[in-house]
Amino acid sequence: MITAYGPEPFAWGSFAPIAKGLLQNLKEMEILTVEAALEGNYEKLVQAFVLCPLITSGGKAIEMLHEMLVANKKYLPNFAEKIKEIEAGKE
Repeated sequence: MITAYGPEPFAWGSFAPIAKGLLQNLKEMEILTVEAALEGNYEKLVQAFVLCPLITSGGKAIEMLHEMLVANKKYLPNFAEKIKEIEAGKE
């Protein structure tokens, strides 16, 4: 919560192991996604998509990743070369 004295964390207590594991997985996925975007690192981006619990297979992860990159290419200049490869069918 943001207060007049700055941010103050909420105390959540403990999580069940399954919930804690899922939260850690999602946080790592977020971190990898941000690092990949800043660095233009395609391998990290693949790792992030593979970690996503909503994507059911590695093949689907790559397929979705490529669709996302092409659809958002004007916002992703760090991936321009990889997007050209994908669009040319050379990925």
